[in-house]
Amino acid sequence: MDEESLQLSLFEDRTKEHALAKAMDTIRDKFGPNALLRAVSYSSESVARIRNGYI
Repeated sequence: MDEESLQLSLFEDRTKEHALAKAMDTIRDKFGPNALLRAVSYSSESVARIRNGYI
């Protein structure tokens, strides 16, 4: 997502969330789309790892 297209909130400080999202993007850029997944993505029924290979 483009940083300029985010909707700003008047009531919340989202600097920590923004820093976390940037760190996650950096890790995925360096190590690939399967570098960070939710734990449920590692179950035998999950297709997330396979689907990420198609993108």
